[in-house]
Amino acid sequence: MIATIPDELTGFVEQSVTSGRYADANDAVAAGLRLLQQTEGTDDEPGMRLVAARHALLDEIEKSDGELCDELQLRNDGAFVVLGHRVSVHLILRAWSDGLTPSAIHDRFPTITTNILERLSRFATEQPIAVARWLVVEELAAERQCTEANRGPSLEELRHRLATRTAG
Repeated sequence: MIATIPDELTGFVEQSVTSGRYADANDAVAAGLRLLQQTEGTDDEPGMRLVAARHALLDEIEKSDGELCDELQLRNDGAFVVLGHRVSVHLILRAWSDGLTPSAIHDRFPTITTNILERLSRFATEQPIAVARWLVVEELAAERQCTEANRGPSLEELRHRLATRTAG
């Protein structure tokens, strides 16, 4: 099989190979396809994929910076946060992905120490594929929650209920 990589992604593939993350362009593209398969091509319960993705990211962080794991918490309610805070790791890594520096992220989340933000940024710089994979899974889960949320009764239903109550 031969595939053409769009120009805007060629630099990313080359950077991934040059950094030593992948042996060659084929390995980098295969990793991207595995990511696509994980996020779209499985029949797993979406919530289970999210939990697995959070644990996988935590494992990657532990391999890279074991002490940083002590600063993060995967709570029982599923939230992945900085220990002792309500700030999610997703928000921090999304800000990094959007191009913010640790200093700018600290301005957004001043209760999080710059040390933790710098270490998360270093991890994200060293492991961009793992971070991108996790962000995609997190954002797909958030999108699913929004679309599946019970939106409550429609205006028409509320009018009908009011008419029923006032008529009787």
